[in-house]
Amino acid sequence: MFPPHMGSSPHEGRISIVDEDGELYAIEIGATFLTGIEIDEGKVSRGRAAGSAAQRLRACTDVPFTSATAVQPDQGTYYAIDGHVHGSDVVPLKFAAVKSDWVLDQCDGHRHDGWRIASAECDIHDFGVGMIVLTWVPTVEAQESSAGLDDLLAGLNRATSIAVEGIVERISAACQATLASDPCRVDLTHGFDVSGSSMLPNTGSVLWLWHLLLLTTSSGNQPDLASKVASSVCPNSFELVVHRDHCFAPGVHASVACSVRGQEADALYLLDAPRLKDAWWTMYWRLDRVLLGLQVHLQRNEQSTELSELVQRAQLLREVAGRVNLWRSRLDSILVASGARDNDAWQALGRAWKMDRHVEVVDRKIALLAETYAVAIEQIREARSRRVNLMIYLFTAFSVVASSVAVAEYAQGSTDGRPAVRLAIVLLALLTTGLAMGLSLGRRAALRRNT
Repeated sequence: MFPPHMGSSPHEGRISIVDEDGELYAIEIGATFLTGIEIDEGKVSRGRAAGSAAQRLRACTDVPFTSATAVQPDQGTYYAIDGHVHGSDVVPLKFAAVKSDWVLDQCDGHRHDGWRIASAECDIHDFGVGMIVLTWVPTVEAQESSAGLDDLLAGLNRATSIAVEGIVERISAACQATLASDPCRVDLTHGFDVSGSSMLPNTGSVLWLWHLLLLTTSSGNQPDLASKVASSVCPNSFELVVHRDHCFAPGVHASVACSVRGQEADALYLLDAPRLKDAWWTMYWRLDRVLLGLQVHLQRNEQSTELSELVQRAQLLREVAGRVNLWRSRLDSILVASGARDNDAWQALGRAWKMDRHVEVVDRKIALLAETYAVAIEQIREARSRRVNLMIYLFTAFSVVASSVAVAEYAQGSTDGRPAVRLAIVLLALLTTGLAMGLSLGRRAALRRNT
């Protein structure tokens, strides 16, 4: 690999990596997008659905999808401590993937100032998020490049956007065509629209890009080199995580990973951190807007007293809360199953991206929806109670009428009374019953308004 010289100007973004005995051997750029498809494999029993949704996606002919497999260490123990695999994936990290060779072929030919795409990967998650990761490496021509890091990242950013734009649209369209009517699909919105510029962008469009600069050095000064590069490419402050042979400096726009030369393979856990983190970050970002749209939708219809609408609202709230809680549990299990170094990188990147804030806001919205669910349940109980009371009133009215007619006939000493007398008795009984029902229901309505 040829180290690109980044110049020696004292201006920001013009640090000299070569003079620090360092090498910028690759830059990873990830593009996040929404697929519009959420899948719950446990929603449909095996008897009703032939195979899994991942298998049906794999049968797509337009895009070559593959099923995700859990990574298990091969050292003979359940947990591995050597290499870059520091734990077993008890929960699959992704729902499906697109064949890397196919993605790379779609991006083939894209270059920028001596940099080319060496590998391309695409992950599809069951919570409606997809991500393409391109790995840019320098060519021979890049050895004499004098561009600053800021200019380099800006150029690669534009080149990545152009390279993945058509692929993202094609992959999202394939997901929609294959799984739009799948029995395992989940629709948290239940039909109300949260797409478009008001809440969410359209599926098949790139949301944003993240960047990871990969450095090596042989002088043992990886903390200093990582800090200098991060100071140039991170627009905000960064946090430096130092391990024995690696350093990780996560930032909002770009992050830096620096390894001792020859230990690049062991630093793969640093490369996994942005890929895993951004998928869940995007999920919570999207979920915040979906829950906001749900709250607005429920507020517009909160005055409804129809029993069917109240039941539908309660079912919706229960399903949304259950689904979100399951995602939170999955994320917790992923972190518990990962190793200590993975968690260090995850937590540092999470602080840079304010992940805890996203989770906190979603939890708060779920708590508010839980209160709405409790109100809906109470409204359902009141509606059913009113129906039962109405039936009791009606039966009582019929009984009063029948008893009044029978008493009147008995008083006359004959069962063959005049029709006018009978009609007057019936009307009087009905009027009395209706008056009692009206007073009772009015008193209940006034009590509900006061409370």
